[in-house]
Amino acid sequence: MKITNLSLIATLLLGSSAMALDNTKVTGDANLYYQTNVASFGDHAATTIGDASLNLNVTTELASTGGVTLTAGAGMTYISTLGLENEVVGAVWAGSHDGLGDATWITEAYVAATAGNTTIKIGRQKLDTPLAYTETWNIEQNSFNASVLINTDLPGTTIVAAHVAGSNASAGGFGTGNVATNGDFTTTNITVLGAINTSVEGLTAQAWYYGAAAGGLTWLQADAEIAGLTVGVQHTTSDASSATAVKVGGSIAGIAGSVAYSTVGDDAACGSNAVTANQSKLYTEAAWLFGNVTGAGASTVKVSASVPTSYANLGFSATQVTAATDVNEYVATASKSFGIVDATLLYLNGNIGATDVEVVQAYLSTSF
Repeated sequence: MKITNLSLIATLLLGSSAMALDNTKVTGDANLYYQTNVASFGDHAATTIGDASLNLNVTTELASTGGVTLTAGAGMTYISTLGLENEVVGAVWAGSHDGLGDATWITEAYVAATAGNTTIKIGRQKLDTPLAYTETWNIEQNSFNASVLINTDLPGTTIVAAHVAGSNASAGGFGTGNVATNGDFTTTNITVLGAINTSVEGLTAQAWYYGAAAGGLTWLQADAEIAGLTVGVQHTTSDASSATAVKVGGSIAGIAGSVAYSTVGDDAACGSNAVTANQSKLYTEAAWLFGNVTGAGASTVKVSASVPTSYANLGFSATQVTAATDVNEYVATASKSFGIVDATLLYLNGNIGATDVEVVQAYLSTSF
């Protein structure tokens, strides 16, 4: 089965497959996330959180005739502490349940039709646009009830038009989940218009507009490869404020690094995910302490590096936010695959104003 690439707004579901039956594919993944404060390492107080998840996805080609291909997909998520609350952990990672009960919900249920260079996708799905998107930092992922049209007739250009009628996103913030209780959906009304152009070699330019309930948001972005460096600029606006970010990156002998800077207008916050107000796609977004780089009057510097070694892939980042409440975040990660299991260990040291934050996180994932 040939899966159409839906570019930047595509669902994450149409990826790898582990089992194929005619034109039907079943995929899935299992995950275990754990976090503890360094000061209370091994304690099951409320400062220690954990969750396990199982995600199952099905895609199928319903028909292909007369130049039109009709496909459908569905997905389900199950979240649980596996009964470890108050024994190993004292709180949950996900916002979809309270730890005493599990949560199960339908994450995707859609149909899509492709004719020539045009794809229309209708139903529950995951989105990836600058100001309305599925956040993947958590063990749970928010999704949308939406209608999406994608066209690539213009050379080097992808046109996107969408209407988002509902979402199960939650504005919980870092450490408190990004999906509503039980994965329940509520009504929203966001229109999205976007264009991505790659006509100039080495340059990707984007322009997006979000109307209705989003309140007239815009996002402009350009990323280029120049003399072996990656250079990017972002500018986003709302009715009350604006934010600008720049980034320069490169690699030497396999070691990659980047430095980014962003600034937000003094009048209001700007640049975060419109449906969650949690995370942002600004280059300077923190690794874990979300919701600060987009605050009113915030100026942020972020330095990142990744180093592959024979033992593990190592990552480092330092983020410093100067605002009404200053934020500092220093993160080190080590990632390695053990057969079918991908493992990541994260250490974070920082502060939000006068409040110190020092945590250790462990992520285990396997796909099938």
